[in-house]
Amino acid sequence: DSPAMALVLNNTSYSVRYKRKLSTPLELIAGIQGAYQTSVNRGEEEQLIPNSRQIDNGIFAILYFTKNKWSLQGGLRYDLRLLDSEETTDSITAFSGQFGSYNFSLGTVRSSKKNTFRVNASSGFRVPHLSELLADGEHQGALRYEVGNRDLKSERAFQIDLADEIHGEHLELVMNPFASFIQNYIYLQETDSIIGELSVFEYQQLSSAFVVGLDLAAHYHPHFAHWLHWEPSFSFIYGQDQNGGAIPFMPQARIMNNVKVNFGMDSKFKVENVVVQHAYYFNQDRVSGLETVSKGYNVLDLGVNLKYDGAVPITFSFGAKNLFNERYIDHLSRLKNLSLNNAGINFYARLKIELLGKFKE
Repeated sequence: DSPAMALVLNNTSYSVRYKRKLSTPLELIAGIQGAYQTSVNRGEEEQLIPNSRQIDNGIFAILYFTKNKWSLQGGLRYDLRLLDSEETTDSITAFSGQFGSYNFSLGTVRSSKKNTFRVNASSGFRVPHLSELLADGEHQGALRYEVGNRDLKSERAFQIDLADEIHGEHLELVMNPFASFIQNYIYLQETDSIIGELSVFEYQQLSSAFVVGLDLAAHYHPHFAHWLHWEPSFSFIYGQDQNGGAIPFMPQARIMNNVKVNFGMDSKFKVENVVVQHAYYFNQDRVSGLETVSKGYNVLDLGVNLKYDGAVPITFSFGAKNLFNERYIDHLSRLKNLSLNNAGINFYARLKIELLGKFKE
């Protein structure tokens, strides 16, 4: 007659911004923003997180400078979070903490008809979540037992990233390398303990971590076949701790190819396009602690989009994901510790009726 688990979350946020043009090329934006959040358990048997209160306040200022092909931006910000929770069980006692940090950003963009170049340096911080601090129980969504760490500090990071976009009539190229240095890096580490037939994972913290990555993408539609669009991309990320060891839960590098064929039919009922997407995920054999390696795999998706251009437009789409029923386990799968495969072949259909067009008549 009453819920075993129920959580009531209330959130109130505010934002005040001031914008002023200081001169023809210079503009200032400043403001304050924050939020007040409470979570209260109303269930009688189970609690995911304890009753808690969170207060956020931040103040910032950003300067924009734009002249000819160049744009520059610089910003400063300070954030403060107050977090406290009630005692819920013998193992989860009351918690109270205060987290604050200054941060900055500085970047520039040069834009032209054929090229856009960006470079940016910035800092950031992340306050540990209440579950990372106080977890002590089963995580049913991942089928593991999680243990929090009350001594976690806020993560602080410094990042540099570049982006270069080349615009051509029939070809676009994007290159985006980045590097991050992170202090107090928070991660989830599997242990050799078992509680209630579930593996125990603990939230831990590195004094420092270094993460680099690269994203490459292209969009090609040849002059002789404007109905054909090919969008290949490549993503890679590499992380290591202060001793040069691997960081757990680093995603697999991947190559994706997306091919779209537009039919351009001039009729009320028409096939708009057919989309084929292929993804190849590389082996991930650089792992940490008890983390297991992951094998590479291929996934192919196929989709067809149809449209009826009547008085009431109707769009119908259907297709299949994992068309060849590949058996695989993604390295970041929450169910990897159970050796449970990701979804096999599955089909979808979607119907969209645009009634607004009818109402306008």
